[in-house]
Amino acid sequence: MASNAATRTILKAWSGGGITAADAVMPDVTMELFFTQDVQRGFINTAKAFDADIEPPEMTFEGK
Repeated sequence: MASNAATRTILKAWSGGGITAADAVMPDVTMELFFTQDVQRGFINTAKAFDADIEPPEMTFEGK
């Protein structure tokens, strides 16, 4: 599921049942996003920046 689809799913849950409903679907909807190349690259670049005690670079999203 792409990030746009995840966002739509969470908003749909929220509109039908409020924050409690959105919170309930959040783990299932977002977990697979953590395995995308974009997120993995972002985590790695941020960790390297923290190790070097510098500001993390802007994240680049390629939709992968």
